[in-house]
Amino acid sequence: MMLYFERASRWRHRRDKPTGRFLAHAHIALRDRDFDIACFCAEQAAQLRLKALFLRMVGYVPRTHSIRELLGDLISALKVLGREELASRIAAFSRDNRNTLRRLDEAHTGARYLPHEFDEDDARACVEVAEVLINMLDEVGSDAFA
Repeated sequence: MMLYFERASRWRHRRDKPTGRFLAHAHIALRDRDFDIACFCAEQAAQLRLKALFLRMVGYVPRTHSIRELLGDLISALKVLGREELASRIAAFSRDNRNTLRRLDEAHTGARYLPHEFDEDDARACVEVAEVLINMLDEVGSDAFA
C-alpha cells in the first residue's frame, strides 16, 4: 500500500513541476511586457495539466495541442465515466471562457510561428484563465478519483 502512495506522490510532483514552471514564466513574461511569451507559457501550462489528467483518467494522451479540443475530449471522457456533473462544470467553463480559450489556442502556434501579437489584456486574460483552468482540473481530478 505504501508503494502506491509513494508512486502517486512522485507522479503528482512530476505533473505539477512543469505546469508550475510554465505558469511562473508566464507571470515573468507578463511583468516584462513580453505578452506573446506570457500567452504561450500559459497555454503550455494548461495543455500539460489537461494531458496529465487524461493520462491519469483514461490511460492515454490525446494527440492534439488545442485546449478547446482537449476540453471537449475531457467532457466526453467524463460522460463515459458517468461523471455528468464534472462534465457539465467543464462545459460551463468552456462556454464562459470561449474567447480566451481561443486566444490560448492561437498562442500555441501564433507566438512561435506566425507574426501574431498579443497585447497586455490578452496576456492577462490568458494567464488568468490558465490558472483557473488548472485549479479546476485539479479539483476535477480529485473528484473523479474520490
